[in-house]
Amino acid sequence: MLLITLCIEWGVPGWWLVGGLFALTGPAVPPTVRWAERDRPHLQAVPGEP
Repeated sequence: MLLITLCIEWGVPGWWLVGGLFALTGPAVPPTVRWAERDRPHLQAVPGEP
């Protein structure tokens, strides 16, 4: 609903805002994934399994 409102109703400024949101949140993904992997040791790979 948010994307529809921003991109359809707001037009070009909405697309710029969506792009800015992705640009700001994108760099937060790698540290979040590293934190999640450290915090859940039971999900680590078992030696010998593919």
